[in-house]
Amino acid sequence: MPQRSIDASFQSWNLLLQAARKTEAELPGITPFLDAFENAFEAASANRRSREAARAAARQANARMRESVTTARDAATCLRGFIKLILGPRSEKLLRYGMRPRRKRQRTCQTSRKPVAGFEPPRPTVVAPR
Repeated sequence: MPQRSIDASFQSWNLLLQAARKTEAELPGITPFLDAFENAFEAASANRRSREAARAAARQANARMRESVTTARDAATCLRGFIKLILGPRSEKLLRYGMRPRRKRQRTCQTSRKPVAGFEPPRPTVVAPR
Protein backbone atom coordinates (compact mmCIF):
# COMPACT_ATOMS: atom_id res chain seq x y z
CA MET A 1 0.00 0.00 0.00
CA PRO A 2 1.46 3.41 -0.90
CA GLN A 3 2.60 5.69 1.92
CA ARG A 4 0.17 8.50 1.00
CA SER A 5 -2.74 6.15 1.44
CA ILE A 6 -1.56 5.21 4.94
CA ASP A 7 -1.02 8.86 5.87
CA ALA A 8 -4.44 9.78 4.53
CA SER A 9 -5.99 6.92 6.47
CA PHE A 10 -4.40 8.08 9.72
CA GLN A 11 -5.60 11.65 9.15
CA SER A 12 -9.14 10.58 8.39
CA TRP A 13 -9.16 8.17 11.37
CA ASN A 14 -7.98 10.92 13.68
CA LEU A 15 -10.75 13.24 12.47
CA LEU A 16 -13.30 10.43 12.84
CA LEU A 17 -12.18 9.68 16.38
CA GLN A 18 -12.29 13.33 17.47
CA ALA A 19 -15.68 13.92 15.92
CA ALA A 20 -17.14 10.72 17.38
CA ARG A 21 -15.85 11.59 20.87
CA LYS A 22 -17.43 15.07 20.65
CA THR A 23 -20.80 13.72 19.57
CA GLU A 24 -20.79 10.55 21.63
CA ALA A 25 -23.87 11.65 23.62
CA GLU A 26 -25.90 12.09 20.43
CA LEU A 27 -25.29 8.53 19.22
CA PRO A 28 -26.61 5.92 21.66
CA GLY A 29 -24.80 2.58 21.57
CA ILE A 30 -21.65 3.94 19.89
CA THR A 31 -19.42 3.47 22.94
CA PRO A 32 -18.30 -0.16 22.32
CA PHE A 33 -17.58 0.57 18.63
CA LEU A 34 -15.79 3.79 19.50
CA ASP A 35 -13.69 2.06 22.18
CA ALA A 36 -12.73 -0.74 19.79
CA PHE A 37 -11.79 1.77 17.08
CA GLU A 38 -9.82 3.89 19.53
CA ASN A 39 -7.84 0.84 20.74
CA ALA A 40 -7.11 -0.22 17.16
CA PHE A 41 -6.15 3.33 16.19
CA GLU A 42 -3.78 3.66 19.16
CA ALA A 43 -2.17 0.29 18.34
CA ALA A 44 -1.71 1.33 14.70
CA SER A 45 -0.25 4.68 15.79
CA ALA A 46 2.17 2.96 18.19
CA ASN A 47 3.25 0.54 15.46
CA ARG A 48 3.74 3.43 13.04
CA ARG A 49 5.96 5.26 15.55
CA SER A 50 7.88 2.03 16.18
CA ARG A 51 8.40 1.54 12.45
CA GLU A 52 9.69 5.09 12.02
CA ALA A 53 12.08 4.64 14.95
CA ALA A 54 13.33 1.38 13.41
CA ARG A 55 13.87 3.10 10.06
CA ALA A 56 15.87 5.86 11.74
CA ALA A 57 17.93 3.28 13.62
CA ALA A 58 18.53 1.36 10.38
CA ARG A 59 19.73 4.54 8.65
CA GLN A 60 22.16 5.20 11.50
CA ALA A 61 23.37 1.59 11.48
CA ASN A 62 23.91 1.73 7.71
CA ALA A 63 25.92 4.93 8.04
CA ARG A 64 28.09 3.38 10.77
CA MET A 65 28.58 0.25 8.67
CA ARG A 66 29.63 2.24 5.58
CA GLU A 67 32.13 4.18 7.69
CA SER A 68 33.59 1.02 9.25
CA VAL A 69 33.83 -0.72 5.85
CA THR A 70 35.73 2.27 4.45
CA THR A 71 38.09 2.19 7.43
CA ALA A 72 38.61 -1.56 7.02
CA ARG A 73 39.35 -1.18 3.29
CA ASP A 74 41.95 1.49 4.02
CA ALA A 75 43.54 -0.65 6.74
CA ALA A 76 43.62 -3.69 4.43
CA THR A 77 45.31 -1.63 1.72
CA CYS A 78 47.96 -0.47 4.19
CA LEU A 79 48.49 -4.03 5.45
CA ARG A 80 48.88 -5.39 1.93
CA GLY A 81 51.35 -2.62 1.12
CA PHE A 82 53.39 -3.42 4.22
CA ILE A 83 53.45 -7.15 3.44
CA LYS A 84 54.58 -6.44 -0.13
CA LEU A 85 57.24 -4.07 1.21
CA ILE A 86 58.65 -6.73 3.52
CA LEU A 87 58.34 -9.78 1.23
CA GLY A 88 58.82 -8.02 -2.08
CA PRO A 89 56.39 -7.75 -4.97
CA ARG A 90 57.70 -10.91 -6.69
CA SER A 91 57.66 -13.24 -3.69
CA GLU A 92 55.57 -16.36 -4.05
CA LYS A 93 54.76 -16.06 -0.33
CA LEU A 94 52.26 -13.34 -1.25
CA LEU A 95 49.89 -16.11 -2.32
CA ARG A 96 49.37 -16.94 1.38
CA TYR A 97 47.81 -13.52 1.87
CA GLY A 98 45.58 -13.65 -1.18
CA MET A 99 47.84 -11.41 -3.28
CA ARG A 100 49.32 -12.19 -6.69
CA PRO A 101 53.06 -11.83 -7.00
CA ARG A 102 54.47 -9.97 -9.96
CA ARG A 103 55.90 -12.48 -12.38
CA LYS A 104 57.97 -12.17 -15.50
CA ARG A 105 55.92 -11.21 -18.46
CA GLN A 106 55.30 -13.93 -20.99
CA ARG A 107 56.10 -12.71 -24.46
CA THR A 108 53.57 -13.51 -27.11
CA CYS A 109 54.98 -11.69 -30.10
CA GLN A 110 56.31 -13.59 -33.16
CA THR A 111 59.98 -12.64 -32.69
CA SER A 112 60.36 -14.26 -29.31
CA ARG A 113 59.12 -17.71 -30.35
CA LYS A 114 61.65 -20.41 -30.99
CA PRO A 115 61.72 -21.65 -34.57
CA VAL A 116 60.29 -25.09 -35.17
CA ALA A 117 62.76 -27.59 -36.65
CA GLY A 118 62.19 -28.18 -40.35
CA PHE A 119 59.86 -25.23 -40.78
CA GLU A 120 60.83 -22.30 -42.91
CA PRO A 121 58.59 -19.22 -42.95
CA PRO A 122 57.40 -18.09 -46.39
CA ARG A 123 59.52 -15.43 -48.04
CA PRO A 124 57.84 -12.21 -49.01
CA THR A 125 57.48 -11.63 -52.73
CA VAL A 126 59.07 -8.50 -54.03
CA VAL A 127 57.20 -6.56 -56.65
CA ALA A 128 59.40 -4.61 -59.06
CA PRO A 129 58.49 -0.94 -59.45
CA ARG A 130 57.35 0.15 -62.91
